[in-house]
Amino acid sequence: KSMSRRLESDLKRLEGDIYQIAVEEFSINSPKQLSEILFEKRKLKPVRKTKTGLSTDMRVLEQLAEVDDLPAKILEYRSLSKLKSTYSDALPKLIHPETRRIHTRPCSSPISFSPRKGRSSSSRWGACLPARV
Repeated sequence: KSMSRRLESDLKRLEGDIYQIAVEEFSINSPKQLSEILFEKRKLKPVRKTKTGLSTDMRVLEQLAEVDDLPAKILEYRSLSKLKSTYSDALPKLIHPETRRIHTRPCSSPISFSPRKGRSSSSRWGACLPARV
């Protein structure tokens, strides 16, 4: 929980930085609004188009970050937001109250991690991961 609070605090700080650089508030998670800020208001050169408009995906933001501060802040915001929602908020809810280990399903399915893919998955075999809260 303390990790989640720390990430939330960092996200709020980044949000303020983003709004200050953009000189206005907008929905940071909205590709459409972000596109308007980056390409119409900040006049950055579009890198790639999608079916619905100009792309604001990670690869595009990485390229734009070389010439402008805002895309770098957006990338940092997205990264912390993903960490918070995927791990720091979600994993503690999977801790079994008796075993104090993380399970994706009732006790028979511990989480195993794939180092090659960097993802977790349920497995019928193997030991449960001890919870660190």
